[in-house]
Amino acid sequence: MIKKRLIIPGLAVLALLLPLLAGCGQIDVNLHTTIKPSGDLVQEVRFTGSGMMAGFLDDAEATADLEMEGWEVTIERTANSSTLTASRNFSADEVLAIPDLSGDETALENYDFSVRNYFLFTDYIIEVILPGNPVDIPTDDLTGLDGFDDDIISQLLEGLFSMSWSITLPGEITESNADSVQDNTATWFFDIGSLDQDQGIAVRSRLINWPFIAGTSAGLLVLAGVVVFLILRKRAARTSY
Repeated sequence: MIKKRLIIPGLAVLALLLPLLAGCGQIDVNLHTTIKPSGDLVQEVRFTGSGMMAGFLDDAEATADLEMEGWEVTIERTANSSTLTASRNFSADEVLAIPDLSGDETALENYDFSVRNYFLFTDYIIEVILPGNPVDIPTDDLTGLDGFDDDIISQLLEGLFSMSWSITLPGEITESNADSVQDNTATWFFDIGSLDQDQGIAVRSRLINWPFIAGTSAGLLVLAGVVVFLILRKRAARTSY
């Protein structure tokens, strides 16, 4: 069995969203974890920003910091938006990390990943609790927003920020509390409101060990053929007498 802990970003939501409230852009965060049959994985984080956030994603210093930490960083630009993608391979026994837009890596506890190997199949199990992190908006510092209550500001945030986390596992997903499951990928969707509360994520998949089954079946067939051959040979020898 392989067990490990995952570190995932405690997103600096407030720092990112202050300029958004002033009408300066939008940010979408997409996490994608791809589990390999060995238990190794590829972690990808994609930030897509428009308006002021598009320029923020072009921060050369943050990109250099990520690359120093071992992340492969690419930036794609269009007329209205920019997308920063950071990806990195992790071995099964490594402590994992996911970066934020500042170039730092922030931690999240309570992530358990295990690989349970059996003869005929292998189960991959992931359980995590994303701790709630209520956002305290200092409205006095936001031009044009002072005097608005928290509910109105929360409604503004709902349309300016989104986050999803997709986990792709080997084999077929057999159990999950995901919002969407397509083939062997489970996806959860979050908005600024849902991040106020603890969020539980759980998914299990099963990979059938077809090579083992095929090899065992072939071996049994060969053994059966040998037994039948010996029996027939023995009977033929008795008949000859």
